[in-house]
Amino acid sequence: MKFALPKVHPSYETLLGEVHSRPFPTLQCPTSVVQLTLLQGWLSKSAEADHLERLCKELECTPVSHSTRSFRAQIGHLEVRMQRHLEFSIYQFIRTTGGSPFSESPLEMLPPGWLEGLSGELISAVWLEAEPYGKDQTTTPERLHQLLGEESPKGSLVRSGKTMVWSNFLPDENGFVRYLVQNKTLGSAQLGRLVQRLLEAETYRLLSLLALPMLKDIGPMLDRMEYSMLLISDHIQRINSIDDQKSLLAKLSAQAAEVELLRSNDYRFSASHAYFDLYDERLGELKEEKMEGILTFGEFLNRRMGPARRTMRHSQQRLADLSSRIGSARELLQTNINMTIEHQNQELLLSMEKRSHLQLRMQEAVEGLSIAAISYYMVSLVKYVLEGLKTIGVPLNKEMATGLAVPLVLLTVWLAIHKIKDHVLGSEEEEH
Repeated sequence: MKFALPKVHPSYETLLGEVHSRPFPTLQCPTSVVQLTLLQGWLSKSAEADHLERLCKELECTPVSHSTRSFRAQIGHLEVRMQRHLEFSIYQFIRTTGGSPFSESPLEMLPPGWLEGLSGELISAVWLEAEPYGKDQTTTPERLHQLLGEESPKGSLVRSGKTMVWSNFLPDENGFVRYLVQNKTLGSAQLGRLVQRLLEAETYRLLSLLALPMLKDIGPMLDRMEYSMLLISDHIQRINSIDDQKSLLAKLSAQAAEVELLRSNDYRFSASHAYFDLYDERLGELKEEKMEGILTFGEFLNRRMGPARRTMRHSQQRLADLSSRIGSARELLQTNINMTIEHQNQELLLSMEKRSHLQLRMQEAVEGLSIAAISYYMVSLVKYVLEGLKTIGVPLNKEMATGLAVPLVLLTVWLAIHKIKDHVLGSEEEEH
């Protein structure tokens, strides 16, 4: 019975298919598996798809599944798989063999030149052989050295003792790290999952170490910058002038810019931590059981991976601490600069206040002189008026009248000037 459902989210089918996007292979013993992991960066996904289509055309096969994120095709006894991740792609070449381990590589079935045409940079190359384990199966040091190399092999029983796994984690003459899986009682699906876990653990192990070369370059730079911060912090306590403050602020700004440049690598550190977690998870899923006298994968790898992880975390913490110290020093220096500016502003205001008092005194002095001058001219005018009146016969004492007019003129001029002054000041207050 079919039901009418609400509007489906655009990502509904994608989300449902995500759990089925990377199926485990089903393997039969004996089987040879080669896995190549290539860093892709920002390379186009279409370039990978075009290259895989070229493989199908040359070998005249039809892909079982094909998309920009995954590919699977069966070409006779060879199965080709591709999985696209965020920053890398994994290519798997699986071949059922009948010979001895590591005698026939699945890559021999590829067209000439196709392998070299893969886009990206190789970060991991693994050659894994799975063979059935019998009572007469030899795991002597001589045979393991013949198959894996001269270095002492590491191995363990996994999946409750149902399988033995071996490797020395060193590249052979062609650059492949070899793994030998000796299957006791695992079924084909279980074997496929085990092989997938081993290959993923190897891939994530190398991806997690991608930040180590950066750390070797960053370490001396952090040492130098921490010493510079020590000198700057000491100099802040002995600031003598504004020029010292400007110089220190410029140095701190340069340090901050350099730290931010280093922190642009944070994405690599974060990715490495994520890969470390995935590596731990895959290694834990093996459920290793120790064999007497043999180092397990976990014992061997963790002794080397642990220091790398701690070094990475320590360097990242040093970088964060340095950034925090620069921020604190800049705040302290900025506070000193603000206090200096505030002190200078106070001195400037005091100087302006002194000048305004001086100007007021000078203004009052000029105002008194102005009253005297104006009064002098007005008294002169009064004198001329009195002389004119006396000439026409008006009886008066010119000198006495002039003397009496002087205080009246002074009072009138003083009142007039102060009225004008009050009017001007009142207009300014209204404007403000």
